[in-house]
Amino acid sequence: MILSPCPEPGKEARILLPASKSISNRVLVAAKLAGIDLNTIDGLSESDDTRQLFEALESDCKTNLCIKDGAAPLRFLLAYRAAKNLPCTIQCGERLLQRPIQPMINSLKSMGAEIELMQNTLILHKGISGFSEVEIEASQSSQFGSAFMLIAPLFPGEKKIRLTGTIASATYLQMTAKVLKEFGIDSVIDGSEIRISYGAYLPQKIQIEKDWSAAAFIYALVAVFDGPETIISGLSEDSLQGDIQVTEIFRELGVETNFTANGLIIRKTGSVKRYINLDFEDCPDLAPPVLTACAALEIEVKTRGLENLRFKESDRIDALKSNLNKFGKDLKQDGECWILESKLPMPSGLIQIDDYNDHRIAMAFSVFTRMNNIQIQNPDCVNKSFPGFWKECKPWFNMEL
Repeated sequence: MILSPCPEPGKEARILLPASKSISNRVLVAAKLAGIDLNTIDGLSESDDTRQLFEALESDCKTNLCIKDGAAPLRFLLAYRAAKNLPCTIQCGERLLQRPIQPMINSLKSMGAEIELMQNTLILHKGISGFSEVEIEASQSSQFGSAFMLIAPLFPGEKKIRLTGTIASATYLQMTAKVLKEFGIDSVIDGSEIRISYGAYLPQKIQIEKDWSAAAFIYALVAVFDGPETIISGLSEDSLQGDIQVTEIFRELGVETNFTANGLIIRKTGSVKRYINLDFEDCPDLAPPVLTACAALEIEVKTRGLENLRFKESDRIDALKSNLNKFGKDLKQDGECWILESKLPMPSGLIQIDDYNDHRIAMAFSVFTRMNNIQIQNPDCVNKSFPGFWKECKPWFNMEL
């Protein structure tokens, strides 16, 4: 698909965001454990991730399951089946088992589970025998901790989850705790220790928020393009999602945020810093749209917290580096930090983006349509999190298949 700038962007854009897939995936597991018919849950994300988890959870009688490329669905499903002692075989996409899963397997085995990991296949032979406390290495993903939080209420007494290493994306643990609270489960996160009380999940009707991670790509377009003023509904200041940090980050990139009764209004102010420091340790999903917007705006960046980008749908550090080079930008490591700077003038003409079948890479590099015609290799990869992305981008650029 070839993208080209829209000659007349208009004065106003109204954007329909997807529901949060992070909240949706947690709600699916909690609802299943509460005995709720999953088909009755309103407002679930339409992302591939949530669809795959939904299908895998629908029937406990299934023994042959498939998770194509969703790391959170795989981790949550494995924890659920282990807790319920429901042996199964899970077929996985080629990239999926290259992403971190072994720390979680090790912890489940310490609790009595029998798990076999083969090429593109994970086999749960036997579930866990009990749960009082567990230790999990959390530097590669907070989802390991969230998975154990979701199953902990099934077991008697107070459960303790001890997280070792530097905790990645800690705000997602807070999100899990808030979802548990919605379903009547108390939990306490005290540094690297999580304590969860015994109790039954209570059936609840949950309104799932729109996705702040998806909103970041709209913020990037607003920052880089000259208009239009943009209105987004379904987001609030008291969000469960840590990625609400996008409002603060993009303020430094010249984007103003106003919460109103009719929705979130974001507009370009023109007040852009030329050099900024950023930390993505708690919000790694924001790194691609923020760094590409900074590159397009000629903002130099010093950042940290990119390490976990190695373990996403692609190696996002390499994906960012190689594609940014095509626009005369350099993302280089400096000790524990990364530096983004310009090394060559912005080229002209059609530039092909290597998206690595990674939804966030494809969406992030669309901002360069402001300066160049862009070719996206696999536009459908955005279905993983934001199926309507290209449709919602019509105020900023034209598309030709």
